Amino acid sequence: MRRLIVQPPARSDERAILTVSFRNFGLAARNRYRALLQQAYANLQNNPLRAGSVERSDLPGRVRVYHLRHARSRLAKEKRTARPRHFIVFTFDEDAVRIVRVLHDAMDLAGHLAPLEESAEEQA
Repeated sequence: MRRLIVQPPARSDERAILTVSFRNFGLAARNRYRALLQQAYANLQNNPLRAGSVERSDLPGRVRVYHLRHARSRLAKEKRTARPRHFIVFTFDEDAVRIVRVLHDAMDLAGHLAPLEESAEEQA
């Protein structure tokens, strides 16, 4: 099985999402969203080309996206989030799935990914 690598920007996204979820909807909702994120990560780690995983050639970095709604059915009904609103942006190879960002589906994905591509180019 591929390793799962959640990159620092995605960790920050995850913390922010869970904080907002807690503030707006309470602890139970936060826990449901955390379980949904974990299920989505496991889904991608198991099969990054699974149904719902879409290559986005229009975005920098040759990334794929996976909307959290595709992970809902794998959770028990009492642990489901009614209307998840985030995309997991990721890349993968034979060794690992790399979670690049976790972004709200109303966000400009390209605008949030461009800074990551620029910093990768600077490091090369």
